[in-house]
Amino acid sequence: PWLGLEIVLEKVTLVLKRGVLNKIECLEIGRRLRLNESTLEAALMYLDELSLILYYPEILPNHVFTNPQVLLDKISELVKVHHDMLSGSGPDQDTEEWQLFFDHALVTLEFLSQEVFEKHYVEGYFQPKDLVILFRKLYIFAEFSNGKYFVPCLLRMLCNEEVTKYRLSTSAVVFPIVLHFPDGPPRRGIFCSLLCFLTSPENHHPGPWKLKMPARSVTPDCLHRNCIQFTIPGLKTPCTVTLIDTLLQFEIHVCIASNQAAAKVCPAVKCAITAGLRKANVALHYTNSTPSFAFLCPCGAGEPHPATIGDGCWICTADEGVGAEFSPSQLTWINSITAIDSQTGNYYGIVLYHVPL
Repeated sequence: PWLGLEIVLEKVTLVLKRGVLNKIECLEIGRRLRLNESTLEAALMYLDELSLILYYPEILPNHVFTNPQVLLDKISELVKVHHDMLSGSGPDQDTEEWQLFFDHALVTLEFLSQEVFEKHYVEGYFQPKDLVILFRKLYIFAEFSNGKYFVPCLLRMLCNEEVTKYRLSTSAVVFPIVLHFPDGPPRRGIFCSLLCFLTSPENHHPGPWKLKMPARSVTPDCLHRNCIQFTIPGLKTPCTVTLIDTLLQFEIHVCIASNQAAAKVCPAVKCAITAGLRKANVALHYTNSTPSFAFLCPCGAGEPHPATIGDGCWICTADEGVGAEFSPSQLTWINSITAIDSQTGNYYGIVLYHVPL
């Protein structure tokens, strides 16, 4: 009967010429197939697991996306318009809303309601407010401020020469670390979803991060697709975290003034990033992605690459003959073993363990 439900949902979608049904319509279809409400619910969850439909009862219990292309099209609209603007063929940028969208990947409900983004919206079935609820859940959107939403996948890339300016000196209190993906480059979308998680209320390490803002400004300071800076509110000592996506690994640079403060902040930073990666993988239906923490190799040779941990020293992954004893800034990470994952029992404050996703 569940296969029959999928076939009927597909036919109804074609007849109605819309890819979203409400729950009442689905209940009526279920009754025709002799499915009661609880059996229909189980069937919808099963079809969602197979990605034949998309169903999110915890946030949109009255929406059933019978054509998954609907949600892909909604993000594709934003990407296409942004790309057209980059090439000079997009909409006029004279208004503040369009400038925020183009420069800082910020959108509002009113912005998403414009005619250029109207595809698949159906009055009473699927509207911009529903899209925002769903895309926040999927870590595609993050709330930037009241009524404004941040869409990191729309940010422009910073060239390698410019990214280098944001890498901290190896003499910093906290030595840079990396998330290294030994089985190949990170999966697409993971970095953007991680950025959304870090600024979401679900991040409790020690709380949602904020995009770094320059003084007396309402727009972020460092905002790029592959290089982004955060501050962590509520800390006694100011702290800036810079995340860099090199397309091979993620770099993590923590700028904080004292060793004592760093020893408290570093475990929280790793907890937040670990939790964010786990959530991003679930949201994107990715499995078998187990990066590990390592040092950003201080050897200075070639492109930035990780260094692993040997017996009391670091070892360059590009040349195993290169290595040295830990510097004080490297020991900040190693000596800050204060947080343990209650589910797995793994330490978060040391660079030897795989990230438990």
